[in-house]
Amino acid sequence: GAAPRRRRAHLREQLETRFAAARFPFRHDRYVPALIVRGSSGGFSLDPTFKSDEPWSEPLKRQLVERGYRLTDEALAGFEG
Repeated sequence: GAAPRRRRAHLREQLETRFAAARFPFRHDRYVPALIVRGSSGGFSLDPTFKSDEPWSEPLKRQLVERGYRLTDEALAGFEG
């Protein structure tokens, strides 16, 4: 974890106390379904470490965002959480 070892037990205790007192609108077994979408940006990237001197165009940015939405939609379509 990100917390120093000496604080982890105390932080875990605080977390357990909060979960025990919380009133969630779902089951209380603390299972929260998660969906992870893995993909790539194809042949393009907005990562500045790989950026050339050429600025990113608005259409390219939109294309990458749309690709992310499409990959997420595909993953959600097959999700059985």
